[in-house]
Amino acid sequence: MNNRMHDLKIRREYFQAILTGNKKSEFRKCDARDFKFHDLIRLNEITFIQPSDKSYFLGDRASYTGRQMIVRITDVTAVNSVYEELPVSPTFVMLSFEVISAIDEARGLVLI
Repeated sequence: MNNRMHDLKIRREYFQAILTGNKKSEFRKCDARDFKFHDLIRLNEITFIQPSDKSYFLGDRASYTGRQMIVRITDVTAVNSVYEELPVSPTFVMLSFEVISAIDEARGLVLI
C-alpha cells in the first residue's frame, strides 16, 4: 500500500494536546489535498514569534519549532456533506488519526 505524506503546520498548543493524547482529530480545509484513509501526515509545530527571531522563519509571525509528529489517518469525514448548509466549496474535513512518531529535531530527541 503506497500512502501519501501530507505536510501540515500546527500550532504549539494543538501539537502538545496530540502529544499528550488529549487530541485525536483535526478539522482542516481540504483545498488541493485529497486526504485518504491511511495516508500519513507530518505535523510541523509552529509558534508565533517576535520579528527579530530568524530561526526556521516562516513569514511575518510564525516559526517552526523543530518538533514534528507523524500521524496516520484513521478516518476522513467530509464535513460539507454532514452539514448541508455549508457550500460545496471550499471543502472541509475532520481527520481522525493515530500517532506513529514524534521528534524534536532542534534537540535531537525522540518524543514518542
